[in-house]
Amino acid sequence: MRRQFTTTQSMFMRGASVACFLLLVQLGGLGERLGFSEYDVLSVLTAVPPPSQGVVIIGIDDPSFLELDLSPPLPRRLYAQLIEAVVEADAKSLGIDLLFSEPQGPDDDLRMEQALFAADKQGIAVVLAGARVEVTSTQVQSYTQHLLPIYADVPVGYVNHLADVDRVVRRISTDTHSFWHQVTELSGVEYWPPPPGARLRYYAPEVDLDYVQFTQALFPDKNLPPNAFRDRLLLLGVNTPVSGVDRFPTPFGDHEIAGVALHATAINNALFNDWIATQPLWVTLVSTTLVLLALMIATRQWKPGHAAWVLLCSLVLLCAGVIWQFYLGWWWLLWPSVLGAIFLYNYDAATNYWVEWRRKEQLRELFSSYVPSAIVDQLTQQHMAPVTSGEKRELTILFADLAGFTAANEVMSPDEVATALNEYFSVMTQVIHGQGGTLDKFIGDAVMAFWNAPLDQPDHANRALASACDMQRAMDELRKHWYGTPFENIKLRVGLHTGEASVGNMGSKARFTYTAVGDSVNTAARLEGANKVMGSDILLSKSTVEQLRGDNLPPLAWLDRLRVAGKHDAIDVFTPVQDPLLAETSRAVLDYLIRGELDPALKACQFLCILMEQQQSALLPQTERIFARLQGLQGSINTGRGASRQTIDFSFSIGK
Repeated sequence: MRRQFTTTQSMFMRGASVACFLLLVQLGGLGERLGFSEYDVLSVLTAVPPPSQGVVIIGIDDPSFLELDLSPPLPRRLYAQLIEAVVEADAKSLGIDLLFSEPQGPDDDLRMEQALFAADKQGIAVVLAGARVEVTSTQVQSYTQHLLPIYADVPVGYVNHLADVDRVVRRISTDTHSFWHQVTELSGVEYWPPPPGARLRYYAPEVDLDYVQFTQALFPDKNLPPNAFRDRLLLLGVNTPVSGVDRFPTPFGDHEIAGVALHATAINNALFNDWIATQPLWVTLVSTTLVLLALMIATRQWKPGHAAWVLLCSLVLLCAGVIWQFYLGWWWLLWPSVLGAIFLYNYDAATNYWVEWRRKEQLRELFSSYVPSAIVDQLTQQHMAPVTSGEKRELTILFADLAGFTAANEVMSPDEVATALNEYFSVMTQVIHGQGGTLDKFIGDAVMAFWNAPLDQPDHANRALASACDMQRAMDELRKHWYGTPFENIKLRVGLHTGEASVGNMGSKARFTYTAVGDSVNTAARLEGANKVMGSDILLSKSTVEQLRGDNLPPLAWLDRLRVAGKHDAIDVFTPVQDPLLAETSRAVLDYLIRGELDPALKACQFLCILMEQQQSALLPQTERIFARLQGLQGSINTGRGASRQTIDFSFSIGK
């Protein structure tokens, strides 16, 4: 029973791995390119000569230009002459793969119009070319422009080709207004419309499609065999290989084909039912699954020689079957089965190699089951066993969070949110590491870091403050980068606190992480959240300020004394500002309050409000709240209802 379960589990893992691999190939765009290559190879292997009684191409080629002693564009009276010759030759229809969207001259245009009218009167369908052009502009919204002939009441067919990214035309438009369809439909002949998802069948390039030069077609009675055009479908178009105009690559290597020849190929496919029908997606999925399942069963007991032989025979049979079906007009997509089979073989080989290697590395396997490989290397080098305890250290802890991220997240796609977060985390990680910090973790859109562990850093508070300021500057650049998106208004809030914490490898035997825990960590997180109330971007606790050393420090303004939920003692909090006078005035307010001198504190706070309004307007509401609280304290003391001047409590409580 145990062995049966293991075999079933192994089959499931093999199948899931192959499925994931093929899905990644498809999602990565490689699947599409493999499909292109498969079609091209099958087209080369199964190419047949073009039908003997198919479309006749009248080519406006280089010899015609030389014989006429003209250069493009040709006078339209020549096209009118050709139409008259076609009518005289009793052709079924004529498609002109040229755009007549602009007038050429009164005489030529009149002659052309008369020829078109005469052809219609004789029941000969003449289809002119139209085109859809996608117009993109920075000034207006993109739109589709329809280029139509200037001649009224004339059948029009759109000549746009469905070229793939490599410019090879493998599909044909099924639109009833397409050029090839109009020419075929109006000729009155029997034809087969393409099935859904059909591909073009290219004919062997060694045998040309029925072709005559433009100058020959002007006088068919003199230059061509009798009845050369009788009851035939004709296409007129440019065929100048040297100029490269209206030419497309084909599955046959360097061989190119004129646009008019593509239309002729499509019409021949319709006349002789030569379309290549594709299988529905579910058929491809089922057939690929069955093939790979059979291979997995045949190779469930791994023997390299046996597996290679099974793989080779299977691929030969598959390829032969797909080639034959393609020749008959059915394309069974081959690459998923081939690529899946090759991946399965290599997966099985790698898996069995891994099993053998693990048997020889049992001790290393024991450690690798519950700690990262880098820690395993360190433990094995030091001959130590993993421990889960931490050590007490004084740390300066930083918490940073994005304000407004949730609102922006609701209007952005998951891909856009992930991209923005990755950019944000990458920049912030670089800043923290630049100041020698230890990046603890990402929590949603929050970042936690600390200094003074695992290595001693006497200036840990300075590094943390410098990192907080650098993070704000980096956030300014990110907002510029995100301009025009909901993320451009996101703000960064940072809280800093210095205190004792437990730091080290913590977790279970299944998973460790190097982290810091303790009351100091919670306080730093509370200070980050208090920025929202204070109107500040960075909040430092007094303990962090007291650890700062040196003269190259930003001015720090006192904002308030906070009572953090869960802590008995209040915390004085500070924020970096630009004006030293503002910082000195705010600290004077604090000093007066500590000494119980409420009147000077009120005057200093009133002056501080003026400075805030002029320089730090975002902090003005907080300063005004301090002023209002002090006025309330003064009223309480004057009426005898509050504390004395020696027991002033001006702290402000914040929650979790």
